[in-house]
Amino acid sequence: MTDAAASIPEARAQDEPASEKPERRYRGRLDRIEPRRAAGWAYVEGAEEPAKIAFFQNDVELGVATADRHRADLEHIGDTKGRCAFLFTPPDGVDLDPARLSVFFLGTRLSLQRSRGNPDDDDPVIRRVVSLEDAVTELRDVIAARFRLLERGMSALGQARSQRDAQQDEKDGELAGLVQAVRQLEAFLSVRFAGNLQQVVERTAAETVRQEMAALRRSLLWIGGGLLLCLAGLGGLLYWLFA
Repeated sequence: MTDAAASIPEARAQDEPASEKPERRYRGRLDRIEPRRAAGWAYVEGAEEPAKIAFFQNDVELGVATADRHRADLEHIGDTKGRCAFLFTPPDGVDLDPARLSVFFLGTRLSLQRSRGNPDDDDPVIRRVVSLEDAVTELRDVIAARFRLLERGMSALGQARSQRDAQQDEKDGELAGLVQAVRQLEAFLSVRFAGNLQQVVERTAAETVRQEMAALRRSLLWIGGGLLLCLAGLGGLLYWLFA
C-alpha cells in the first residue's frame, strides 16, 4: 500500500499544469483532531478563493473542508480578516485516527502541519475559539432542528384547520338542507291540513243545518199536533153547548 501523501494527492496535483500555477505560499496548521471532528486553519497567498483541505485515512478520501470560518486569533493572517479556519466532520461511521490521518491542501502534495500536542493543553486561545465554534455549531443545529419542528407543527396546524373548515362547511350544508326540508314539510302540512280543515268546517256546518232542520220539523209536528188537539177539544165543547 502506498502512502496517501504520495498517491492520491499527487494524482490530483497532475490535474493542473505546473506552468499555469502561480507561485503561492501555503500556510496553515491542523490544530485539533478528535474522533468526530478536526479543526485548524489554512491560507494560500495569492488565491482568490479560500483554501480547501482534503482529508484521507488509509488512502481513502473522507472529504474536503473549506477554510472560510472566522477565528479571532487568525485576523492577522494575510487579507482573510480571520476567515481562514476550517472544521471537518468525517462521514457517519468513521472516526478520525491521528495515526492514520493525512491532510493536504487540495490538488497538491503539501500536507498540513500539525500543531504540537493538543491545543486544549498548550494553547488557551485556540482552545477557547474552537470551543466557541463547537458551541455555535451545536446551537445552529439545534435552531435548525427547532425550525424544522416548527415548520412541521405549522403544516400540521394548517392541515387541521383545513379539515376543521371542511367539516364545518359540511355541517353547515347539512343544517341548511335540514332547514330546507323542514320548510318544505311545513308548507306541505299547511296546504294539506288547511284543505282538510276547510272540509271539516263545511261538513260540520252542513250537519249542524241538518240537525237544526230536523229539530224544527219535530217542533212543527208537535205544534201541529197540539193545535189539532186544541181544535178537537174546542169542537167537542161547542157541540155540547149547542146540542
